[in-house]
Amino acid sequence: MASITCKSLVVKIGGSAITDKTKSYTIKHDVLVRVAEAIARAYADNKKVIVVHGGGSFGHYEVDVIRRQKGVLDHTDSGRIQLAMLRLALEVIKKFVDKNVPAVLHPPHTYCKGGDIKVCDFTPILRDLELGLIPVTYGDAIPEEDGVAILSGDDLAAALAHISHADCLIYVIDKAGVMSEEGERIPIVTQKDIEVIGKPKGFDVTGGMAKKLRVALEASRESETTVVITDVDGLEMIIKGKRPGEVGTLVKG
Repeated sequence: MASITCKSLVVKIGGSAITDKTKSYTIKHDVLVRVAEAIARAYADNKKVIVVHGGGSFGHYEVDVIRRQKGVLDHTDSGRIQLAMLRLALEVIKKFVDKNVPAVLHPPHTYCKGGDIKVCDFTPILRDLELGLIPVTYGDAIPEEDGVAILSGDDLAAALAHISHADCLIYVIDKAGVMSEEGERIPIVTQKDIEVIGKPKGFDVTGGMAKKLRVALEASRESETTVVITDVDGLEMIIKGKRPGEVGTLVKG
């Protein structure tokens, strides 16, 4: 398998990687620092990078609480969920800035009109990318007339990889890749392998690993972007030029 060259990347940092999804509002600060260091290396190597992060024990937890309290989400709940996500986003930005990464924040409720990713205006993100900055965005709550749309960070990452013509789309999770029932890393995943994915632990309102895999497969089919699911170790190695299949799970649509 030929080595990939990731000169441009979209990195989706899963909530499972940087938060403890079994506990509310709990950040894995050591992991987040390592992510920031990896992005700093990519920036120093003149790579173009867009970062998307998940909700983990922040946004997912808040949605779960509201649904248990009220049964449904309505548009008045948007601010509560947005606040939870902004709290996590500010921690991410702070870690990046501490590592001299020129990160700029783009809350999706300011550039998307609802849950349909096709009507999001990514122009500000692409502008900042061309300016040599590191755009950071995340899954979010978008108010609608009849409720609130939960916009998935996985979907955002796939859309941004496509529209920015990224060489690589890397989904960073808390495991070395997609794991088999025996607990072994699967080097390559195709459509027929989707049933091996286990159920997510803790709070998750956007479909867990099964949804992530479907989105990754679709992203692989629709563009020439190389799609990899891995952990922070794998992210570090891929940024250094390690081959997919040796690191993480290569997703082939």
